[in-house]
Amino acid sequence: MEFLYPVADVRRVTRELRRRNSDLQVLASVGGLRVPAETAEALVKSADRRAAFASSVARNIRDADLNGIELDFRLEARRGSKYSKGGLVSLAKVWALTIKPFAPTF
Repeated sequence: MEFLYPVADVRRVTRELRRRNSDLQVLASVGGLRVPAETAEALVKSADRRAAFASSVARNIRDADLNGIELDFRLEARRGSKYSKGGLVSLAKVWALTIKPFAPTF
């Protein structure tokens, strides 16, 4: 996962916004309409890919001082591969285990 801006800038802005509003929760948003279903399916296809993605996201969230992630992968319901639903469920499980050690204590 890569940010559109350098991680240091994201962290600086996040901290400034939290200084103004201590209840603010900041999430990284990954996916959306512009991410093709094939890209999401490739990401969740294997355990290694899911683990690498979860690790990368966890590192970036920690480094940028964010609270979590919002995943928005659109998969083809009618044409989806066998990896689609099961892969996303597995990714969520891997993600939960990966991010837990980095969870903020707000």
